[in-house]
Amino acid sequence: MKVIKDRNNAILLFLLVSAAFLIRIKGIWFGYPLPVHPDEPVLVEIALRMINTGDPNPNFFRYPTLNIYIQALLFQAVRLFGYLFLDKSPVEIPVIWYYLTGRTFSVLLSVITIIITYVIGRRLFSPLAGLLAAFFLTFSYLHIVNSYLITIDTSVAFWTSLVTLMAVLIYTQGKKTRYYLLGGIFVGLAINSKYTAFVSVAPLLIAHYAQSCDSKKWIDKDILLCLIVIPVAFIVTAPYMILEFNRFMADIIYEARHYTEGHAGAESVSATSYYLYAKYLFSKGYGAIPMMISIFGFILLVRKAPWKAAIIMATPVLIYLFVGNYKVFFPRNMVVVIPFLSLLGGYFTCFVYKLLMEKLSTIPVFSRKVIINLALAFVLSISVWKQTALALNHIETITLPDTRWVSLKWVEKNLPFGSRIGREHYTPPIEKYTDKFNSVYLGFVVVSNSPLAMRNLDYMIVSSGDYGRFLWQQDRYPQESQAYLDFFTSHELVKEFIPDQKKLGGPRISIYKMR
Repeated sequence: MKVIKDRNNAILLFLLVSAAFLIRIKGIWFGYPLPVHPDEPVLVEIALRMINTGDPNPNFFRYPTLNIYIQALLFQAVRLFGYLFLDKSPVEIPVIWYYLTGRTFSVLLSVITIIITYVIGRRLFSPLAGLLAAFFLTFSYLHIVNSYLITIDTSVAFWTSLVTLMAVLIYTQGKKTRYYLLGGIFVGLAINSKYTAFVSVAPLLIAHYAQSCDSKKWIDKDILLCLIVIPVAFIVTAPYMILEFNRFMADIIYEARHYTEGHAGAESVSATSYYLYAKYLFSKGYGAIPMMISIFGFILLVRKAPWKAAIIMATPVLIYLFVGNYKVFFPRNMVVVIPFLSLLGGYFTCFVYKLLMEKLSTIPVFSRKVIINLALAFVLSISVWKQTALALNHIETITLPDTRWVSLKWVEKNLPFGSRIGREHYTPPIEKYTDKFNSVYLGFVVVSNSPLAMRNLDYMIVSSGDYGRFLWQQDRYPQESQAYLDFFTSHELVKEFIPDQKKLGGPRISIYKMR
């Protein structure tokens, strides 16, 4: 009987993982053939520079470097594949190939995170709870829309889940050295994926403390080994953070200041962003029904098994408290929280399922199972339907032909040869695809921040991806929005590309002739 149940669980997990992969994999074509995400080039361009020059120093520490090194290895594999099977030299390989490879790797990490979440739920609660946790994670909007990007949030969710798995093994199987060793390594790698992951050591400390209560021997060789391994794993995978410590600290200070002072269009009206993160998780990122199920799961788990509740919730609570203490609000900071919310949701749903099976014992077994399974399927479908639909629609939209690519081809065909063209962020990278013009990228929100940079231009290209944050909130950004309104009336609109989200995606691209 146990063999049959294990086989059924394996089949259900396989179906969930397959669904997760199929939902996410289409997203790798985001913006094709342009790499249009604002954060991906940070990792990709540094990785490409490293393999082009042979210099392993990233010279950039605002992000940790593990993901950069991983991308560099993947890109070397792309070049090897191109050389062996397509007879292409490195200069002949389209840049977008590197993005597609890195994005596919992110999808695989996100899918493996679902498997890890299942294993945690199975070890800590039951196989059914693990499957239900994997279900909630598979169809989470926030997890889906970040799972195909070459950014650091999918990676940190993966590593922190592995850390928590090691904590669960310590709690359920005892103080075994290998769990402490692996746990310390995973914490070091998590921190080198995203600095905020330093809090992921907490579940290991909690599990160790729980196992040490009887003997009251709280400091032993295992926990010391774990704590020693963390900085070792970090330094081994980020050597230049030590070799260039001053620059490393300067970048850390820059990021702290950035998060404290704010980011136009992505910030709270107050000094903290706790409310915005909570609101986002309820409304869109995870969903109101799944969030309520997770909250009920947390309350129940605290009452029934407080140590388990502490192990599961240590990392997400500390992450929330840390990033929420800053003014800047980036929803992706909550990606790391989703696997843990899913575990609580899986636990509570499993509890209710078993309770119903027990309370309805007067009904014949077969009929009882049919009724409860149908009810469970209905509740689960209602819980994730909205988030899944939003995610699928988002992926469908971002994989439409992009306004930046369409406008780039129009510029190449219609503007006079040799024109001096300036452009803001989220606009077509003309200079990378043609040398017909004297095109220059001027940076973010140039019209507002650096109007003098537009002197001596023939044409200026602006994007709603840049100025939209001001015009949509004119009461919060009156000076910035007025600068753009003045610009629109002072120069001649030559051509505009407006996305309809049906045949054309991307931001609104406007090309102005300078007067």
